[in-house]
Amino acid sequence: MGALPTTGLMTVADFEVLAEQSRSRLELIDGVVREKPVPNARHRQIQYNLYDILKSNLKPGYRAAMELEFRPTTDESSLPRVDVAAVSITRFEEATVAGYLVGAPELVIEVVSRSNTATDLNGRRRLCLRGGCQEFWLVYPDDWSVQVWTPDAVGRDFNEADQIRSSLFGTDKVPVSQIFA
Repeated sequence: MGALPTTGLMTVADFEVLAEQSRSRLELIDGVVREKPVPNARHRQIQYNLYDILKSNLKPGYRAAMELEFRPTTDESSLPRVDVAAVSITRFEEATVAGYLVGAPELVIEVVSRSNTATDLNGRRRLCLRGGCQEFWLVYPDDWSVQVWTPDAVGRDFNEADQIRSSLFGTDKVPVSQIFA
């Protein structure tokens, strides 16, 4: 994800005007406009798999979403877009009135692609966890693995033979292999 040349830091209001005029997938992070590459077919398939997994396993009162934009705080400098998320239905309905979800989704899942840098991914994780995210997942298609982060713990690694239990799921565990099927 590269930063686009702009004159100075942008606010969300300025960004909205730019995003409407652009054919690119854009997001705003700390006042800097970034272009997100269009996902390839494999990336998109994993997003759909994750969305279906969430729809089937979330506790009542939560909704799955793809390509969700949110304001991590009430500041005017960031409007990130996440691959897949889970949000309480109450917060999701409030977002449809306000225009954006304020605060990070309860669960954020990013499918890692070659264009992602470690710095970008670490920054996104910190941004989401500071914004109220309960779980942050990094999904690695190349080696069929997942890292799960929570605000109070270091990341846990899962491989294709493992199962992930989430505080947002009922009693079910999700086989990591199902993410990549």
